[in-house]
Amino acid sequence: MRIINRNELAKMPNGTVFSSFNGYSVDGFEIITGSDGNGFNGTLDLEPSFNWDNDHAERITNWATVDTTDYDFDEDARFVVYSKNEIREIIEWLKWAIDEDGHPDMEKYFYKNQVISEKEASKYTNGYGLWWG
Repeated sequence: MRIINRNELAKMPNGTVFSSFNGYSVDGFEIITGSDGNGFNGTLDLEPSFNWDNDHAERITNWATVDTTDYDFDEDARFVVYSKNEIREIIEWLKWAIDEDGHPDMEKYFYKNQVISEKEASKYTNGYGLWWG
């Protein structure tokens, strides 16, 4: 994953998966859907929208693109952009949630779109683990 600013996010292509980043954690997953290389005018939020007026426990959900543009975000906002390998790993976990047939390897580490060993990952974390690096 890479941490980028709003201007860099504006130049990302369609299909880019990103999250807002506050310096400590990420918030949500979105996919850029309306990029022209100089900005974008649409994203697909991977958190569904649903009817708030319904008193029933079950909800009608919907995933749809929204008219989000790069300039809807604060100028100093930061984002996490996921690599193709990280996206594949997310998909593996979602598939496991459906099938519950074994589970993906929880000890995978990714760096610059490559899977690396735990030993290799420790070189980048000062020995404090990924959360404290």
